[in-house]
Amino acid sequence: MKYTAGDVILKKLNIVLRNNTRVDITQIFVDLQLNEDIFSNTLRGMVTINDHIDLLSSAPLLGEEVIEIECYTPGLEEVKHLVNQKFQIYKITDRVRTSAEAQVYNIHFASPEYLINEINKISTYLSGNTADSIIKIFADERYLNSKKTLFIPEHPRNSITLATPFWTPFKIINWLSSRSIRGGGTPDFLFFETLTRGYQFIPLTRLIEEGEHVLRYGDSGVSVNSDTYDITRDYSTIRSLYVDEVFDYIKRAQSGYYASRLMTSNILTKSLSSTNLKQSEFFDKYPHLNNRNPVTQDTNISKNAALYSFVNQEFAFNGQRDLNFNDWFLQRIQYFSGLTNTYKLNIQVAGRFDIGIGRLISIDFELIRQHNSNENYLNDIRQNSSGRFLVTAVNHVITAGGRHNMTLECMTDSIV
Repeated sequence: MKYTAGDVILKKLNIVLRNNTRVDITQIFVDLQLNEDIFSNTLRGMVTINDHIDLLSSAPLLGEEVIEIECYTPGLEEVKHLVNQKFQIYKITDRVRTSAEAQVYNIHFASPEYLINEINKISTYLSGNTADSIIKIFADERYLNSKKTLFIPEHPRNSITLATPFWTPFKIINWLSSRSIRGGGTPDFLFFETLTRGYQFIPLTRLIEEGEHVLRYGDSGVSVNSDTYDITRDYSTIRSLYVDEVFDYIKRAQSGYYASRLMTSNILTKSLSSTNLKQSEFFDKYPHLNNRNPVTQDTNISKNAALYSFVNQEFAFNGQRDLNFNDWFLQRIQYFSGLTNTYKLNIQVAGRFDIGIGRLISIDFELIRQHNSNENYLNDIRQNSSGRFLVTAVNHVITAGGRHNMTLECMTDSIV
């Protein structure tokens, strides 16, 4: 069978009711959306239903019912890129009756861990390596009680002692992640869930250094009806592009993109210390997606434009010195600000499940111009914008007609 870019095989789309009855909704759904985000802890989604079987009356949905989804991209390695997920329903919106026999509405769902997190507040004591504490919160039946895969390619170098004052599980995990430092010194760990690879606790620098480069987008004008149709070229074609923000000078300055200052006070020694960090001094110390600093010269922005102050709890927990703010805070602010505030694109492409958050792609706008200089979105592209990008969010849309489109949010921290 000849497949085209964007084909999808939907093997299963069921609602499992509280009495364990399965309702197949493949014949009444309009489209299915699956969302993953590197800055979000869990997956979310929505399915639009064109209900002509009176589902809500025959099988009332009250929340926490399960949605089973199984699908894959034909032509790619099925086992490796199979989506096999169970979500929990948490709300129904936009219910509109379209006729006497039919109505349309949206069913919203999320990973089970999302719902557990929202109704669970934890007061506990943690001590040890931050990865070990995160594993405990993630897997322990008293907390998230997750049975999913948690991929941790390396442990942070530091340990932390923490007493949580009735925090949610993900608040604890995010707090520990933000203070986890890689062996090389970068405080850049993230905790997120992917559609096909489970949960990840991984440094951003590792994604940049060792992440799998999936695809180069650089084709345009591919015709499906052509005798010389090339599915590889079609997959590397950008259907549309949206530049979310070319730049925001004020936002960059206030976020610490150019320079920042941290002031810490020690109430025991009655002392005040100050730490400064400039983008030009910081940039070359860590790996980047491309090879050039986007800031070509020092700015006149004061370090006080991004000023932070904290009390140094150096002698908390029986004199055990935990992580000092000076060890991580400004470095993390600077590194993530460099990623989120340099250049961000949203591109719509043919869907495939081997491209997800945390993957690396490259975009060659010069090659696109060579293939088809009439693409309207090329007018929105600035010079030096080609290069490697990190996929930070994906919106998958699967239609009842068996098509899979996706919008990729792509960020880069540097230029070619």
